[in-house]
Amino acid sequence: MDQCCAFAAYFSNRHGGIFYPSRRSLNVPYSPNWPLCPVQRADARRKLNTHIRYHNIGGHMPDLETGRHRLPLLAVSQAQKEITHNEALVLIDALIHIAVENTQSVPPAVTDVDNGKCWLIGAAASGLWANRSGQIAIWTGGSWRFAVPQNGMRLWNKSEEQQSHYVAGQWSNAPLISLPVGGAFIDAEARAALTTILQYLRSIGMCAS
Repeated sequence: MDQCCAFAAYFSNRHGGIFYPSRRSLNVPYSPNWPLCPVQRADARRKLNTHIRYHNIGGHMPDLETGRHRLPLLAVSQAQKEITHNEALVLIDALIHIAVENTQSVPPAVTDVDNGKCWLIGAAASGLWANRSGQIAIWTGGSWRFAVPQNGMRLWNKSEEQQSHYVAGQWSNAPLISLPVGGAFIDAEARAALTTILQYLRSIGMCAS
């Protein structure tokens, strides 16, 4: 008996009688022993689970990207896995504790030594950044990668030395809070304390200078 079919029959009893393909169509190697060895069983299970997901969502294979930052995912029996894996690492490296050089609308002149640097794409972007305003441009040494911001993201702008916060579809810079001045009745100690707090918040980029 086709061993993968027997294995599939076992799974079909657990998954609503879904029809499963044969061993050959799943590319599971034949073994004269039954049950399958652990490696073959794990390989067959992965392929059968993929087949189950395919049918459960109406015949459409699931997206091979993560939901938020669209990091690439490995496919079953994929060749050259290192390419997909390394692509995901490049994006993760850029998006964790993200810091951009500055905000600009035209791609800068870059070389291999700028590998890993990021820029916040400004309004009316042009060139290779056209139609990507608000996105994060990541230079990877030979080409550009782009990250679409998600609500709640924060970044550090190196040139402005302050944080920006992405909410409601746009980036907002830290607010400008002025030091207290004037007044009919002045509490010097309270004013000195407020000045100290504001100066600290400015130093860490929580409010504009």
